[in-house]
Amino acid sequence: MKRKKFVPSASYNIFLSRLRLARQEAGVSQRQIAKLLGMHHSRINRAEEAKRALDLLEVRQWCQALGLSVVDFTRELDAALNATDAGPSTGSPSSSGEEE
Repeated sequence: MKRKKFVPSASYNIFLSRLRLARQEAGVSQRQIAKLLGMHHSRINRAEEAKRALDLLEVRQWCQALGLSVVDFTRELDAALNATDAGPSTGSPSSSGEEE
């Protein structure tokens, strides 16, 4: 039986970009974080390239390896996702206050 392919959402891609940025800002390479987490560097690459999904416990381990609080990371991710969800306004409200 063939495995179902993981297809990331736009929100998941934002999550990955934030996680990658956190790693880069910490000055840690994929190989270095792999060693810290006790896994092969290809697993890190596959995760960052959205070829493998990460669960919450893995994200917690990544944050710990980078010296970050998972709570702070999640809070910042939530703010980034909320900013994306808000997006630009697509119309102007009615000036009369009446619904159309």
